[in-house]
Amino acid sequence: TFGQKLLMIGFPDGLPAKVEDGGAVTDTGSSNGYEFFTASTDAFGGNSGSGVFDEQGTMIGVLVRGVTDYVFDSERGCRVVNELPNSAGGEGITYVDRVAQFQPSQPAQPPALPPPPLPPLAPCSVSVDSGPCSLTKNGTHSCVTSPGFPGDYPNDKGCTITCLPAANTVEAFDVEEETSCQYDYLEVNGVKYCGTSGPPNGEPAGAVQWVSDFSVTAKGWKICWELENGSSPSAPPSSMPSPPPPAPPAGSPRYVACGRTGRCDESDRWAAPSEKHEVRCCSDSRIDGWKKKDGCSVWSESDDDEMGGKCHHNKNFAQASTICEDAGARLCTRAELQGNCARGSGCGHDRDLIWSGTESEAAAPPPPPSASPSPPPPSASPAALSIEFQVTVAGGS
Repeated sequence: TFGQKLLMIGFPDGLPAKVEDGGAVTDTGSSNGYEFFTASTDAFGGNSGSGVFDEQGTMIGVLVRGVTDYVFDSERGCRVVNELPNSAGGEGITYVDRVAQFQPSQPAQPPALPPPPLPPLAPCSVSVDSGPCSLTKNGTHSCVTSPGFPGDYPNDKGCTITCLPAANTVEAFDVEEETSCQYDYLEVNGVKYCGTSGPPNGEPAGAVQWVSDFSVTAKGWKICWELENGSSPSAPPSSMPSPPPPAPPAGSPRYVACGRTGRCDESDRWAAPSEKHEVRCCSDSRIDGWKKKDGCSVWSESDDDEMGGKCHHNKNFAQASTICEDAGARLCTRAELQGNCARGSGCGHDRDLIWSGTESEAAAPPPPPSASPSPPPPSASPAALSIEFQVTVAGGS
């Protein structure tokens, strides 16, 4: 009812938790068919998905949208907190009965494949392809460490290290401990390590991924190795080749990835365009109110005004793509989603699979074979005969 006092419990960006009890209903939502109501709750970026309760402690809604947190002050030449009068009601809260109607996405047939394995070793030099991890070299002795080592690693940082040699030694390992390693972890050969038990020495690593979440830090890790005469790591012997990543199934040319790495029950995978998943958009240029994460080059959002001011649940690929195009943006790429560039951008999608704009190379049909060569004229000698062969290789990713 109008004027009803509210209590909100949630987790905005930069805070472990927030309990806010100063808001009240300013519009019951009669104009929108009672899908959502508007309130003066003091919410902030990242609060989307927070439960909203009445004075009796009954949950009556879920926060899904709100006005921009900061606005530009032309007099002072900077962005300031967007202050609203208590009667304005800048936060949209979906009624809990409407939220309960949402069903989790159901994967279409064929059954989902496991996520593509990390790339196999190949002749190359060790490198930090992305993120703030450190690589040091001293003659034939080299080491790679977590950001800030031997100090504590920072929150919300990730790295990808490629071509780590098989003959390596884990000299230090101290990472936030959790049973399933879903918060902070080092992923080697598809296995996540946390706590004080790192990967075994000499593990054939190849590509390695480091992820830290928004809270709790520790000392981190250090992995070192010796190279003979400064040589680079090479591929395993041909007698034991690493299997290539499986090609995506036919009719499943788009990739879906978790809204925040390590938070989803389902694995990242290829998906048929007819499946229904959640929508987040990315923009290569700044859009007011959209969020840009450190280390990322895009701005992202889930429910801003450009997206109709509402969350977008259970959409097929075509619908998701249109939503982002209408907002003047695009679907995030697979790399941007897996790099956590869209995390915390609203609607509680950090635990959902999100449509990416990444299309499978295997979905494109191979070029048709060339026509058979014409037979040589009768007068042609064997030495003058030339036959061309064309080999077509269908790529997979």
